[in-house]
Amino acid sequence: DGKIYPLGSGVGRPLKEYVQDVIAAINPEYNPEFGKYPYSPTQPMYLVGDESELRKDTEWNVSIDYKVGIEKILLEGVI
Repeated sequence: DGKIYPLGSGVGRPLKEYVQDVIAAINPEYNPEFGKYPYSPTQPMYLVGDESELRKDTEWNVSIDYKVGIEKILLEGVI
């Protein structure tokens, strides 16, 4: 019917943690400079996808942890 569904677990984490998970899978030796630039005054500080409509309409549920999924995509090319 044209609905758009966000995907997620419904649990928020800081963006830095997601980036660190990707770096750990690609190159654990890389050390990014977090906090080098100040936040924009309009920067959203907390965003979490609401997957309740997706669950209701399709019975979809999170079946794989983000870190495991990223490793499978980046290292194996599959999930």
